Amino acid sequence: MNCLILSDNNLNVLSKITYEETLYDTSYGYNNNQYVYFYESSPNSENNGEISITPIKKEKGNIRIKINNYYDKKV
Repeated sequence: MNCLILSDNNLNVLSKITYEETLYDTSYGYNNNQYVYFYESSPNSENNGEISITPIKKEKGNIRIKINNYYDKKV
């Protein structure tokens, strides 16, 4: 279980949010008066898209591409 605490300058707790670990590149946020997990993260944008009320543990699709390195060999 993870916890995020928002406080003012006097360290008064304004909000305390607890959440469970979720799949990489997903997000946790507030939607329609409840906290939910979003299948896609949306940095610097409004949260939207498909949601889950439980932590996301499986990929949405069955294909995932992850590029760690790029090598360009001159011919």
